[in-house]
Amino acid sequence: MGIVRWGPPEELVLRLKRAFSIDTFIETGTFKGHTSSWAAAHFPCVISIEAGQKLYQEAMEQYAHHKNIEFICGDGPAELAKIVPQLHEPAVFWLDSHWCGEDSCKLDIECPLIQELEALARSKTPHFILIDDARYFLSPPPSFHDRSQWPDIAQVIDSLRSRHADTYTIVLEDVIIAVPPYAKTVLGEYAQEVQDVNEPPVPPIGLTQVRQGKRLMMEGAKQVLYGLKTL
Repeated sequence: MGIVRWGPPEELVLRLKRAFSIDTFIETGTFKGHTSSWAAAHFPCVISIEAGQKLYQEAMEQYAHHKNIEFICGDGPAELAKIVPQLHEPAVFWLDSHWCGEDSCKLDIECPLIQELEALARSKTPHFILIDDARYFLSPPPSFHDRSQWPDIAQVIDSLRSRHADTYTIVLEDVIIAVPPYAKTVLGEYAQEVQDVNEPPVPPIGLTQVRQGKRLMMEGAKQVLYGLKTL
């Protein structure tokens, strides 16, 4: 559950879908099913994996009208290991099955991300991978977590590149984003647009600012000289 938005960066996901004709969206961590429902409006095929029986059942019942969503109740890494060999075209993966408190499902391993990435690494096809809650990998998670069960950012990047060494990876708005090298330009342009929006404008430097700076420098020089004379 990211701190910037609830779910994946929708504009980026749709931009990637359009640019590279991606038809499949796969997520681990269905939770309330909001992301699955959103994806179903844009992707012909949506697969959502949830380890918690109660969350799975609730999502199944609430979104039964979406015929292009396949809800699966099971272990994320194990289910991905079954799905990945069947994929012959790139897919978007939204990995968000790690335990973050509240009503999310807690298993023996709080964060099975490395195991999920190992399943994806078995694919000969490079996929588009987005990982939620980047802050928990950039530094240890909050104290109610067992930090020994969470990989650090170096381990995550190593796993992302274990099969496809030229994977382009960035961290943006609490999401780790890894794409094939041919998508680097699209992702880079999107990241710069986001940074431009979030970056405060730099005020222009005019003649008035130059004069003020010169005056401050002169006053500073005078104080230094005065200090030297009094020694």
